[in-house]
Amino acid sequence: MEPILEVRDLSVNFQTFEGSITALDRVSFDLFPGETLGIVGESGCGKSVTSLSILQLIADPPGRITRGETRLEGQDLLKLPAKEMRAIRGNRISMIFQEPMTSLSPVFTVGEQIAEVFRKHQKLSRKEAASRSVEMLSRVNIPDPLKASRYYPHQMSGGMRQRVMIAMALACSPDILIADEPTTALDVTIQAQVIDQIKQLQKDMGMSVIFITHDLGVVAHTAKRVIVMYVGRILEQATAADLFESPMHPYTIGLMESIPKTGDKQKGKHRDLKEIKGVVPSLLDLPEGCKFSARCPRVMDICLQKEPELIPVSQERSCRCWLYKKEQGYE
Repeated sequence: MEPILEVRDLSVNFQTFEGSITALDRVSFDLFPGETLGIVGESGCGKSVTSLSILQLIADPPGRITRGETRLEGQDLLKLPAKEMRAIRGNRISMIFQEPMTSLSPVFTVGEQIAEVFRKHQKLSRKEAASRSVEMLSRVNIPDPLKASRYYPHQMSGGMRQRVMIAMALACSPDILIADEPTTALDVTIQAQVIDQIKQLQKDMGMSVIFITHDLGVVAHTAKRVIVMYVGRILEQATAADLFESPMHPYTIGLMESIPKTGDKQKGKHRDLKEIKGVVPSLLDLPEGCKFSARCPRVMDICLQKEPELIPVSQERSCRCWLYKKEQGYE
């Protein structure tokens, strides 16, 4: 099966008052038709920058895509003029943003904002677009969709606003949906409802999904394959089943061990929650060698001197770690 989206050596730089930083460094992955790809990592690891780069939503300045390709069914999106990219954005590739309250305009009703998608991409009349927007609100299970279409964002709950964002993103039945932490700031029950909604709509429409999150529990229930990112680099790629059964990179292992476990007791007392020591380093002051070396419990001398490449471990798995570089001459 050929991938619907191919990302190759994608690199993004930002100019700051303190200097230039590399937010993405040679990121490569494929997305196949109908699959869900999870991208996980701590805040500041490049997950959202990756998604914004695919849609060419990086503000220039201060950001700039310095190298790479993003191919949608063989067509390099980075070479398209702005007008052609606008025709793809929201039509063939859509995105659910992190915080709907800041993504939705406060001065238009939610119905008007969804209708704008139909008017822009499908050239529907104002009346037809309004009718289709009500249909989309109904499709994402918003009660009394006609009445809800007349609400302004501030009149809706967080969960309802997120459903509006899903309705807007899926209005044109896109080939690819990018969900950038769509359950952030929602309570657990609403999170589950939103995730189930996305999965059901994916099944109905046959679209591919890139699910970006820092919650490994969400990834376990949604993704077929997983990418683990750290300071703009991919540290590990694997199927979700392999990743959860046997994580390889020390960073991935640390993420797994930091998940709270119900009923995890020892001698009648709860065990201390494990954590990855330290914090994500500043992109202005990255360590030499492996960028995770300062936090890694298995750090070796070579880790402090040279950064490993992302190497294939098996047909469906790759890892950026010196522990798996023996075949390249290091013992």
